[in-house]
Amino acid sequence: MRIGPCSTALGVLMLAAATPVIAQAQTAAVQFRVPAGPLQTALPLFAAQSGEQILYSTDLVAGRQSPGVNGALRTDQALTALLQGTGLRARRTSANTLVVFDPSARAEATDEAVEIAEVIVTGSLIRGVADGPSPVITVTRDDIDRQGHGTVAQALAALPQNFGGTGNDAAMSNGGDRRGTNSFYASGVNLRGLGSDATLVLVNGRRMAGTGNKGDFADVSTIPTSAVARIDVLLDGASALYGADAVGGVVNIILREDYDGAETRVRYGVTSDGASDEFQIAHTVGGRWSSGSILGTYEYNDRSRLAASERDRANDADLRRFGGADRRRIFSNPGNIVVFDAAAGGYVPTFAIPSGQNGEGLSPSDFIAGQGNLYNHREGLNVLPEQTRHSAYLILNQDLGDRVSVNADVRYGLREFEAVSQGFPTTFTVTAANPYFVSPTGATSHIIAYNFGRDLGNPRIEGRAESLGASIGAKIDLAGSWRLDTYAAYAREHGENSSSNQLNSTFLREALGAIADNPATAYSAPRDGYFNPFADGSNSSPAALAFIGSGWARGVGETTVSSVNALADGSLFTLPAGEAKLAAGVAFRRETFGRCRQPTTSPGATIRPACGRRGIRCR
Repeated sequence: MRIGPCSTALGVLMLAAATPVIAQAQTAAVQFRVPAGPLQTALPLFAAQSGEQILYSTDLVAGRQSPGVNGALRTDQALTALLQGTGLRARRTSANTLVVFDPSARAEATDEAVEIAEVIVTGSLIRGVADGPSPVITVTRDDIDRQGHGTVAQALAALPQNFGGTGNDAAMSNGGDRRGTNSFYASGVNLRGLGSDATLVLVNGRRMAGTGNKGDFADVSTIPTSAVARIDVLLDGASALYGADAVGGVVNIILREDYDGAETRVRYGVTSDGASDEFQIAHTVGGRWSSGSILGTYEYNDRSRLAASERDRANDADLRRFGGADRRRIFSNPGNIVVFDAAAGGYVPTFAIPSGQNGEGLSPSDFIAGQGNLYNHREGLNVLPEQTRHSAYLILNQDLGDRVSVNADVRYGLREFEAVSQGFPTTFTVTAANPYFVSPTGATSHIIAYNFGRDLGNPRIEGRAESLGASIGAKIDLAGSWRLDTYAAYAREHGENSSSNQLNSTFLREALGAIADNPATAYSAPRDGYFNPFADGSNSSPAALAFIGSGWARGVGETTVSSVNALADGSLFTLPAGEAKLAAGVAFRRETFGRCRQPTTSPGATIRPACGRRGIRCR
């Protein structure tokens, strides 16, 4: 859920647009001294002497020779003389701008009317054929195909303005996303690095529901790539138009709606070493009739996991050999005896448990004072999780007479994922009640910083995410250039995940001997063996490991967005610089966010899920 200020509900905007007034060419004569020679050299010299902006293509002027120009002439006359014999001409497009062009390359005029498709402008509520003042990057369908991107997420991840450190499945899987809120391994957009929750994602101008533990960013991975017409990326903040969740920018994914025919697309990709592959197949079918059109598409995508062990830089947290830092941690195996240091703000090792031994028969002198073991916490994890995705999209357009058109669309996506995360790091207290206990200082207990990856294996996380979006709307042509655009939309994101092979901290204390045996469980430490925290590797009984590794957790999250919008825009009057236009509208939006989490503390017990729900309304 987006919990920032609501979007502007009633907006009144005026824009001076349309045909600008073109100033007349300067009439004052200018002294020119441009020698004959390559036109590519003559044009910059001419621009400097005239004070005008000369626009041309480098390929257009390459290889052409200019006779030069000398004397006091008006700029237009001088440029005509400079281009004499080159086959090129120039035309003025503004008060101080001239464009050089090849007249032979211009299309021949035709008496037939040319229908220009309506342009959807991202970042403005006013219809037009030009973008607004904010920079907009457009990623076309051809761009996606030409660059080999298989998904919308991949196409957006390739933008240099999109920061990939948070809000995507790879960052969540390999531990790079420190926020840790992407519990359903979604793929968001993070423009300017301001956070995925600061970039608003729209589909055909409609809001998507949020995902993750906070429901605060959109998952673009469930949008079928085969349905994409283009993607508009507004790089400036647009909170005045869309709300506080657009402070980093806006991504508007425009889906196809007018296609006649059928097409099937098959794509397969594999890493050079065969460590991971991806398969995609999609089928699209559409039809047109005199007053409308329909289009439907289905897409299947499957990507295998990529293990960190397949990549040197991902498999080892010690990056010094690559010129980086040593990022190994003191939560290790073998572990470290630690104390809390208030000045350091955390635990620091005082003794390292020796390596190369099984934790039996240790003496106090075996511990290494003043040192700490460091553990490669990236051992065994996935760089990319396994993902399987089904996506579908259907849209219908129908004209009802000359002035009214209606449209309806529905979009559904199902994504299943499975990942292997980092071994469980923790601290625990071990006392003399544990038969393996040895103190290098003669104390009766110690705190040990430990990683259970080599005892229990890495935790496994699997789940699914469903995405739904639907809208119905109408466009009504009013008097003059005025149009009323109204629609109702609904979006929902539902995610589920479960993790197994988790550490059960209550059972760990029992296996350490820190608390008495619980007769309600099948495990008994004196009978089945205590957990041994002093070994290098794992030297505990299978029963003890199965007992402490029986933890699991389940989570469910759901976010919805319901909205009703009406917007009218058109021309008010004409000014010397163009038409003054007005856009006015009303909007109502309601968002809900709910999340439940159910961890286990003992097998067989009924654990009541911890749930929360919140809603917000905007008018």
